[in-house]
Amino acid sequence: GRAAEALPILDEMEQRLEATGNERDDYTYILGLRGLASLEAGDIDAGIRAFEQVIELGGAYAQHLHLLYGRLVHLGRYEDALRFIAQDMARPMRAKFWRAVALRHQGETSRSRRLLEEIVHTDISKMDQPSVVEYLLAHYYLGDEGGEGLEIALRALQEQPSPSWLLFFLTGLGWAVRGDLRTARSNFQLAVTQRKSLAEGKLLPNNYWFFTQDVLKPEHLDSLRRYFEGAEAKSAEEPPSA
Repeated sequence: GRAAEALPILDEMEQRLEATGNERDDYTYILGLRGLASLEAGDIDAGIRAFEQVIELGGAYAQHLHLLYGRLVHLGRYEDALRFIAQDMARPMRAKFWRAVALRHQGETSRSRRLLEEIVHTDISKMDQPSVVEYLLAHYYLGDEGGEGLEIALRALQEQPSPSWLLFFLTGLGWAVRGDLRTARSNFQLAVTQRKSLAEGKLLPNNYWFFTQDVLKPEHLDSLRRYFEGAEAKSAEEPPSA
C-alpha cells in the first residue's frame, strides 16, 4: 500500500544492477516490480510500458500478465486488457475468463457467455489449482442455476483442514448468487476474520467487490459492502448491471 515510496527504491535497485552488470533476469524482475508499483500508484500507462518491456525481454512476470490485465479490466481499460490477455499463454483458462469479463463489460454478452460456458464445461480434474478460482467465478457469472459452482466450493471447504480466506469468499459469493444472503454474510465474515488474523488486511480486497457487483442483483449489494475495502466509498461509481 506504499507504492509511491517503492518506486524510488526500484530506481536505485535498477542503477545498482546496471553498475554491477547483473543478468537480464534480475533486470526484468525489477521491471515487473516497477509495473506493479506503477499500477498501484495509479500510473497505469507506466505500468503498461513496464510490462511491455518484460514481455519483450522474456522476464518472469511475463508468466503473470493477469496482474496487469486484471487491473486494466477493473479500471475499464478493456481494449488494453484484451491486448495482454491475448498474450497470456501461461494460463489459458484464466485468460479465457478475463476475456469473457472484459467482453461482458463492453456489452458483448453473447460472446462473453460462450466463453464462460466453455470454462464450466472443462474437466476440473485436469485443471491446475490457480484456475479453479476462475472456474468457480465462471459458474457464478452464468447464474449457477444448478448450484454446481457452490457445491464444488462447499466440498473444497469441507475437505481442506485450513481453508483459505479466498475459499470462504468464493463460498459466500456462491450462497449470495443463490439468494441466501445470510449465509453469504457468514462466509464473508469468516474470510475477513482470517485475513485479519494473517495481518493481510482488515477487509476483503476491493477487486473481489468487482466480481461481487458483477454477479449479484443490485438490491443485494448493500448488505455486503461492509466486508470489502473501498466498497462504501465507491458505491456511487458502480457499473450498471450487464
